[in-house]
Parts: sequence; C-alpha cells; structure tokens
Amino acid sequence: MAADRNARATVLASGLLDRDWVGAQLGVVFASDEDAADRYLEGAGDCSPHPLFEGAWYAASKARSERGGDPLLDYLRDSRAGLRTSPHPLVDVDRIVAQHRAAGEDAYGPLAWWVRHADESTQVPVPEGVPAVTWGRLRADALDAAAKRAETADVRLVSRRTRHRPQPGPVPPLPRVDGTDPLVTVVLAVRDDGPRLRKAVDAVQAQTFGAWELVIVDDGSADDTAAVLTGVSAFEPRVVTVTVPRGKEGSLARARNAGLDKARGRYVAFADTAHTWSPHFLSVMLGSLEADGAGLAHAAMRVKAADGEWYIAVEGGRDHLLALDHVDLASLVARRDLVASVGGFDESLGGAESLDLLLKLSAEAPLRLVPHVLLDRDEDARADDGRWSAKVLERHLVDWETAQHQPREARRTSIVLLAGADLDRTVRWVTRTMARAREAADIELVVVGTRLPRAVELPLAMLLSTYRNATLLSPLARIGAAVAANLGIATTTGETVVLARTTANPPRDGFHSLSHVLVDEEVAIAQPLVVDRPGLIVSAGAVFGRGRPHPEPFLAGHPVRDAQALTYPVVPAPLSPVIAVRASALVRLGGYDVRAGDAMPEVDLGLRAAEQGLGCTVVVTQNPLVLKAGQLPRLDSAADGVLALQALRATSPAGSEDAWGRAGFEVVGRRWEDRTAVPGTEVDPLVFPALTPRTVVRPLRATVTEGPPALRWALDIAAPSGRRGQRWGDMHFARSMAEALERLGQRVTIDTRDLRHRDTRDLDDVVLVLRGLDRVVPRPGRVNLAWVISHPDLVDGAELASYDRVYAASSTWASATTAATGVPVVPLLQCTDPRNFNPERAAPDTGPAVLFVGNSRDVYRKSVRSALAVGADVVVHGSDWERFLAPNLIASKVVANEDLGALYASAGVVLNDHWDDMRRDGFLANRLFDVTACAARLVTDEIDGLAEVFGDVVRTFHDEQEMGPLLADPAAAFPSYEVRRELAEIVMREHSFDHRAEVLLDDAARLLGR
Repeated sequence: MAADRNARATVLASGLLDRDWVGAQLGVVFASDEDAADRYLEGAGDCSPHPLFEGAWYAASKARSERGGDPLLDYLRDSRAGLRTSPHPLVDVDRIVAQHRAAGEDAYGPLAWWVRHADESTQVPVPEGVPAVTWGRLRADALDAAAKRAETADVRLVSRRTRHRPQPGPVPPLPRVDGTDPLVTVVLAVRDDGPRLRKAVDAVQAQTFGAWELVIVDDGSADDTAAVLTGVSAFEPRVVTVTVPRGKEGSLARARNAGLDKARGRYVAFADTAHTWSPHFLSVMLGSLEADGAGLAHAAMRVKAADGEWYIAVEGGRDHLLALDHVDLASLVARRDLVASVGGFDESLGGAESLDLLLKLSAEAPLRLVPHVLLDRDEDARADDGRWSAKVLERHLVDWETAQHQPREARRTSIVLLAGADLDRTVRWVTRTMARAREAADIELVVVGTRLPRAVELPLAMLLSTYRNATLLSPLARIGAAVAANLGIATTTGETVVLARTTANPPRDGFHSLSHVLVDEEVAIAQPLVVDRPGLIVSAGAVFGRGRPHPEPFLAGHPVRDAQALTYPVVPAPLSPVIAVRASALVRLGGYDVRAGDAMPEVDLGLRAAEQGLGCTVVVTQNPLVLKAGQLPRLDSAADGVLALQALRATSPAGSEDAWGRAGFEVVGRRWEDRTAVPGTEVDPLVFPALTPRTVVRPLRATVTEGPPALRWALDIAAPSGRRGQRWGDMHFARSMAEALERLGQRVTIDTRDLRHRDTRDLDDVVLVLRGLDRVVPRPGRVNLAWVISHPDLVDGAELASYDRVYAASSTWASATTAATGVPVVPLLQCTDPRNFNPERAAPDTGPAVLFVGNSRDVYRKSVRSALAVGADVVVHGSDWERFLAPNLIASKVVANEDLGALYASAGVVLNDHWDDMRRDGFLANRLFDVTACAARLVTDEIDGLAEVFGDVVRTFHDEQEMGPLLADPAAAFPSYEVRRELAEIVMREHSFDHRAEVLLDDAARLLGR
C-alpha cells in the first residue's frame, strides 16, 4: 500500500489530477481529490487524469521511455527530456518553457508547472494553428464533452453477447383469453424451406399457451414447401396458409405483410426456421406484456456457436438497437395495432426489413427485455444483406427531409471529415485545414467519428471547441463511412460540401480550387488530382471499360503532365478520398447511396449525378493531393466495393473513351492483371479471381500536321524526387528544356530517378537522357537520345552505342569520343533560359561586389579560395560551406532559380570554376551561359572551347596572382557593359533552350521518319 500512497502523493503534488474531470468521465462525483486519485490509479474505468493529459497521446510519442504502467506516473518520473514531450494535442510544451523560464525547472515538468499557476483567464499554450483559448473556457468545454459521453456509457460498454445465462425473474401467470379468437397471431414466412418447415410448426404447436393462430405464408417456394403446408393445415385448424408471388431475394417483407393482413390476434409474433422457440415462449412473453401493459418486448436468446454457447440479453431501447442490432425478429412479441401503426414491413428494402421494423417500433414504444432464455438461434442464422442494413440505419439516423429545406450560406464551404481511431492524423487534418482556411470567406467543419475511443473523442471534441463553426458528431450506431458521411452532410449549411477522409493530407491550397470549379452549373463534383510522392498519377478520377461497371483510376501510373495538359479533365466519376460537391446536388441525391458500400461511394455518387442531369465530375490538376497507391480502395474483381457497384448497375457508364481521347489517347483494348500477390488484397483465387482491369491505350496521332510533329518526350534526369531533387541543377535544366519543347508543341514529362521505370514510358515517343550520375538503359521501341552534360568519366562506348543519337556539352570531348569509340557524338553545348537570364533583370554593379553561387560538395572551390586569398569581398550562396567559410560570408544555402538572374545581373563580378573532369574534357558549365546572358562580368578557370563561344569577354584565372587584378579593378579588367550586352544577345539567341529544343526535335522527327 505504501507504493500506492506514494503514487497518489506524486499525482496530487504534480497538479495533473483534476477531480471534476475524472468524475465527469466516469459519471460520478468525488468528495475529495484523494478519492479521485485513488479511483484513477486503480484503473477503474477508461479515463485520463486531467483535461490536458492524454495517456494514449503521450504513449504514442517516440520520446516516451518504455517503463509501462500508468502513463501519468511514467510521464512524471521520466527524464527532463521526456517531460518536454507534449502529452496532449492542445499543449505546446516548448511554448510554456519559452514564456516561463521557471517551468523548465519544475520537478514534474513544464505542463505541471503551468497547470498549478493557471487560472480561468490564462491562455492555454496551444500549438501553432489552434485558435487562442482561455483555460476556463477549454476546461468547461472538456467537462461538457466528458459528461455527454458518460451519459451513453451503458450503450458503449454493453456487450451483445455473453457466456453468462441471464437471471430470470418470476414467471408471469398465463394471460386470460376471452372468447374463441386467438390472443396472438404467429406469422411464419417461408421460402424454399420445406425440409425445415415441419420443425418450426412443431415448435409453435408445442407451446404451453394455446390461444394462438399460425399464419404461414409461402413466398413463391420452388421446392416441396407447398406440399408440406397442405399436410400441416389438414391436421391443425389453428394454421392458416397463404401463398404470394416470390418477392425480392433476401427479403420476406411482402410475405410477412401478407401474414399480418390475415392476423386476428391482439399480439403478433414472428417464427422462422432458423430459431427454435422454448415451449414457454408465448406464455412468458404474453404474460409479461399483459401484466405490464407494454406494447412490445423481446426475449433473451441462446446462440449455439462453434466455440460454445452464448447469450444475448441486452436491456435497452432505441440507442442500444442502433448501436448493437441485438434483437432478432423471432424474439419479438408486439401488439398488432402498434405494428400496423408503423406500416408493417417496408417492402422496398432488399433485406434488413426486420431491423427497420424494430427501429420503427422502438421509436413508438419502449423496447423491453424479458430476461428469460426462450429461444435458441444458430450462429449463422442472421443473414441480412449488409448493404440494406446500412440503408436502414441511414434512414433512422439521417433526416434528409430537413436537409432538403436547410438554408445554405452563399460562399460557405462545409467540410465533412471522417475521423478514425488515429487521433494524430485527425488532429493534423483539422489544424492544417482550418489554418489554411482562415483567409477563405467562410468555412464550416463537421467531423464525424463513429464509436470513437475515449482517448480520441474527448481530445478531438476539445480541439474542435476552439474553432468557430466546427462540430463533432460521434454517433453510437454501428455505421460505416458512407452513413457517417451522410450524417455529416445533413447538418451542413454551406453551398459547397467537401467530403474527406483522413487517409490523405488536406490540399495545400485548402479547398479553394475545388470549390471554385463548382461555380460552373454543369459541374456537380470536383476532385483533386491524386499523385504519389515520386510524382506519378494515382487517380485522375474513375473510368470504365466496356461490360459490367468496374472502375479504374484514370491515368494511373502516368506522369502528372498527362493530366495537367488539360485544364479540368472531365471523367465519368470521382475516385479520391477528397471530393467537393455542390450542396444542392448532393442533398438532392440523398448523399452517398450506402448500398454502394464504404470503399468508394464517391464513384456511385458521381455516376448518379451525371445520370440525373445534375452535373459532371471534373479533376482539378493544380495542387495535387499526395497519396500512396495502396491507400486507394481495392479495385480487383473480388473487391467489395466493385461487387457492390456492379449490384447496382448492369452496364458501364458512358464517357470513359471520351476522357481518354481528351487526354490524347485512344483505347485499343483492356487487359486483366493478377493482383492476388499484392499485400492487403488476399482472396481465395478459387472463389474469386482477383483480377484488376487495365485499359490499354496509345497516343492519338494527327492524320495531317503542319510544322513539327507533336511528340511525347520523357526527360530522364539523375535527380531524386521530392524537395531534395528540386534543388539539383539537373532539375532546373530539365524544366527549362521541357518548357522550350512545349513551346514547340511537344508534350514533355520529367522523369526523376524514381520514375524512370514507370510502365507508361512505353507511350512516349522520345526518351532524352540528360546524362549525369546515372547510367540509363534505353527503352526499346522509343527514340533514345543521350545528352552528356556532366561526369564524362562515367560514360563508355557500349553505353553510347545503345542510343539512337548522342550529344555532348563539349566539342572537345565529342570529337575525341567519336574517334575513340566509333560512335558519332554531336556537340550540343549547355545553354540558358533568356526569360530568367537577361541584362534587364537588374542594374549592373548594384549587388555583391564578388559573387559565387554553388554548393561546396566538401571541396574548397578554387575560385572562392583564390578570391578570398586576394582579399576580395566575396558573397557565397550555397550549401556545405560551413567547414570552409566564416558564417558572415555565407548569404544563404539556396537561391531560387527565378531569382538567380537578378543576382547575376547585379553583381560586380561572378566567380566560376569547373570540376576537374569537366575542365579537362571541355564541358563548359551551365553557369557560363547564364551569367553572360545577364551581361555580367565573369571570372572562370581555363577550359577548352571557352574562347570559341565567349571570345575575350569572359576572363580566366590560373591562381591567386591572376585573380587579384581582375577583382581589384573590374572596370579596367573587363570589357565595357556595351560589349558584354552584345555577347548577351548572342548567347540568348544562339545558346538558348529554345535553340537546343529545335535541334533535338528536328533530329527526333528524322529518326522517327516524320
């Protein structure tokens, strides 16, 4: 017990025990802090000790030490580094320490210090992106959320199955029966149940209460059911038989309604062939109803399962029924007039009409449990269609009638976010979305989380309480993503509704670009272009092949450029975890059709919008959404989403070939790929062939062309994807070359190192390898061009011979390599982009006196070393210079490419030097062309070919002695500005990317025979 007392003392001393908070979560009131601490430390119930301490959030932190036990004690006993870890999504511990030096020295950590010193008016140290909020307001909101959750604890915690047999109360007396009419009508609907029908009838005849009638309705059976019925009715006057035409598969609603029409009893019960009634079922149930005057009740059940016997005996009403769906129709006895008042069974449902009836009845009268085990059920007896069960739950949860008349706020965007158990992802989604939306006219956020754990729901409720127009819906019902989304949709008030899942990050521009597209009345739905991190398309919407509807992600595996060549591609349907929908169309459609399942209801929504003339689906290609390919729903032939979609439609929708055509492709076929080995898609190939369709396309070709042919180009570079690759000079060079080719009517994709093996490269006409660090194997069937622009030592004759044409950024190396290998190498020097590099970018001599732009790469660059040795005032931009230069000499680690021209044009002198292999083989650096195009003074090391291109305008140095005079008096050492401008005009005209693009296109067209 001493250890317990010590733990209690530690918790109370820290201040991180809030008595009211613990009580609100558990639904009790504590007389003292000590009682609350003891209850918390005993682990009695799921709770946290303080509104700003969440053990699960702390446990997820990488900084937590793995001691186990109570998370608060772990936190308080952790090292000082651990105490700097935030234990709640609304706490920025570093902010506390920055504002209060004493907090960093507190024995229990900065948060404990803050809690002990805060009052109601103190601002909570929230992270960036969360609105400012006082401790008094946040605590009140937290207590309110905890109390509301505690009110539903019985619904959340109750189990619908238990191994404990319920304890029955006294057996009620048999009800009195006046006259000859039956007190109860038993309705038994059957379909092809001949072999089991006799057993069900025997169970009714064995009842100890005899004032019953049995109405058996044959729902168009195709077996010997009719013959069995004839035999039963011949010897039992209390049996009435009815035959109706066969109804919907999976539904006996019409048959049961026909039985109700024949009923004469005050009560009705529903037998079936999957349940076995106890002989006392009717006597106990009717006795209970008569004694209490109740309208309906259900009995406890015993379930015979493979792992033993279970019991279902839940006391509760409508909320329990929505949450558990624990009542079988065969366990119910109800007053007939009550059943009639709610309209009996809904015959429009294809299944789950029993659940619908139970929910309708429970809305009219209390649903009582009779705690006697009065029937047995086989474990596999319940076979309701899950799609229809979802439809029934949606019907009783979502008020579409009110939503139809809900006033909509102009220019308001409502975001419906489906939250899961991953609190971190949801928090990041909320904070980033709302932070980016602050500049928007009006934003409403509705977060829907079904059956969320306490450790997720309460912190999320606290977070949302800090925002204006933010709401958390946490229904208890067993609903999937589609019903949850509809629940959120029905509460929105914006003219645009964004439906999102946390599997993807929010778009970088918020939702402005998506909402903007919906201004067009012909557009109902907009989705972002979905890409993976390397830069290939994951989905540009859904397209379909001929036959049964089977969605495919449009342009999947294609470079982003194929989608961005179109302003707003129109597709048959969306396929994205984020879509924006015009609210008027969305509500008119009734949101998602839940029968389409939870995997991709967006696809069905887009198809219905087009079918009903409410508008098309477009793809917004700017600001793509990054998503891993594996995070899209399964699309193989065995996927639940595909099967659900096919159950709703017999044929594929139109528009797919048009979408391909607008993207520049024609459909030539379709192939099915085996995906059974893909993780997460395991299915039994003997049951379902897990095949995924893939449309086979080829580029459209114009029959008559004027001018150069329009070709598809892939520019292959050694730079990696992502932010790191954006800084490579190869990337800037490739972008300028791509833009120059595009100005000639070409379609160009830049393939980084991660993308060069994409399958869709087979659709390209020309592969141009900008040869740097990587050796690239030519693509068969394409025109393969290689342009050696750096690292010539890595290239050999065998590699050069594998290409259709080879260029080199050195006349010297081209001539020598041609002679040595017998492979013709064409000189094609590096070049510049006059749009960024020209004399007009800045006035001369207004910037740094001596400038160097480039990375060190762990080498003390010769030009920088020489300039500093002669005392020049050098300004350096680039990375990895810290080991060579004082910090005051390093102006920045990187210069944006669009700013580089102005920096060159303004400099007094620009320095340059070459790597040893480049200088030896005459590879003139790209910087030479950029600087001279700006009419700037340039000093570089000696290299072959320099004079042939730049004359005597560019000055060279060999060592410090030659560098000194050039920097001491640049005006005397260099030609005049007018002479430098004349060279700039030549460089911009003869050594531009546009000029190089013309050469490459002319050669490629000749090699293709066009």
